[in-house]
Amino acid sequence: MSDLLIAKGVGRGHPIVWVGHSKGGIFIKQILVDAWESGRPAAEPLWQSSRGTFFYSVPHRGSPLADFNLPLLRQSVELLEIQKNCSSILELHRRFVALYHSGHLKIDVFSFVETAMTLMSVMYLRIVGIDSADPGIGEVCGVHLDHREICKPRSRNCILYTELVKMINRVS
Repeated sequence: MSDLLIAKGVGRGHPIVWVGHSKGGIFIKQILVDAWESGRPAAEPLWQSSRGTFFYSVPHRGSPLADFNLPLLRQSVELLEIQKNCSSILELHRRFVALYHSGHLKIDVFSFVETAMTLMSVMYLRIVGIDSADPGIGEVCGVHLDHREICKPRSRNCILYTELVKMINRVS
C-alpha cells in the first residue's frame, strides 16, 4: 500500500489528513510506522506531510469480537488479526504512539468511540470497546452509534462530519 501511495505522490507538497474506520485505522498506523522506520527518502512525505489522523472506532488494542465462537459469526483471518490484546496489534500501537511522542510524527489525533451495541446476526455486541478505541493520544469523543453507523455522517451538521472538517481546516 505504501508503495502505491508513494508512486502517486501522496504527501508531496500537500498536507495529509488520514481518515480510517475500524481496521482502516490500523492500516493507517502501519503505513505511517513503516514509512518512518524504512528510512527511505521516497517514503518521507507519507509521515512528514501528515497533519492529522481521524479514527472512527479503531480497535487500537484489538476487538473482543474475534473471541466469540458462534456458528453465524465465523472467525476470518481478518478478524483473527485484530483479536483483543493481539501482540502484533499492541506492538504496532506502541510504535505509533512512540513515533507521535518522539515529535517526528506531528499530527492532530481525533478518535470517535462507538457507545451503542451492534446487531450481529441474533445478538448485540460491542465491536470495539471504549478502552480499545481510545488510542491514549489526542482527543476522544464517545458517540451513541454502533460500529456500522459511526463512520456515516447523516448530514453536514453531524458531529462525525463537523469534527473532521474542523481538523482539516486547522491543519491545512
